[in-house]
Amino acid sequence: MMEENTQVSVNGVVNLPQKSEMNFFKRVAGVFLWPGKVMENLAERPRIAFPFIFLPVVQLVAVLAMIPMYKEFVRTGTEELVFQQNLEMTAEQLNNAVNLATITGPVAGAIGVVITWVLGALILWGIIKIFKGQGSFKQVLSITGYAGVITILSTVVHIIKTNITGVYDLMSYTSIAVLMPKMEGNFIYGMAKFLDVFSIWQYVVIAIGVAAVSKMPKKKAYLIVAAIFVIQVLYAGITEFRISGIL
Repeated sequence: MMEENTQVSVNGVVNLPQKSEMNFFKRVAGVFLWPGKVMENLAERPRIAFPFIFLPVVQLVAVLAMIPMYKEFVRTGTEELVFQQNLEMTAEQLNNAVNLATITGPVAGAIGVVITWVLGALILWGIIKIFKGQGSFKQVLSITGYAGVITILSTVVHIIKTNITGVYDLMSYTSIAVLMPKMEGNFIYGMAKFLDVFSIWQYVVIAIGVAAVSKMPKKKAYLIVAAIFVIQVLYAGITEFRISGIL
């Protein structure tokens, strides 16, 4: 028996029901509220313009909201670098270097966010193809881009924390690392810094999107994304070693 919303035209042609449209605001809100529906919608009609604008703009706006503290952070880092490399720099040269870095740093960060997103989507798409999954690169770019909306929550927490304490740092205050004493150079500590509650949430949404796009069994799609996440956690621990000079 036909569904109630199936229509038959006057010439006898059966018009099958179409999937309901989802406007921009529903897609953005849906990433948080009904990610399954959003990912299905993006799998059917992938959209990438919004993430290309949203991701770098959020990065820039976040730094502007913390600019006094960020500038002091840059100054401290520059002074440490000058001291470590035994360089000679006048106060005016130091100020010029700090002012320049305060401008170029956020811009480079905004560009870096986009590059990281595109490369990450490309790698994920390649892995999906290795496992015989369906889906175009644009579809994967779309689901990962919209999943990135979740990171704004972590950014808001970082802005609030920085403006309350008056100190800018690279620590995510929604990560497990905040529950641990600072142990720079420690492998476990490096992994803990990456285990951010919103990053985990983001990867859960990406997994839902991969299942929708690839048409693979959900369990298989979830395991692929989980494996990628674990690799990144391990890499974060290794990076912590390298930054401290242990490796």
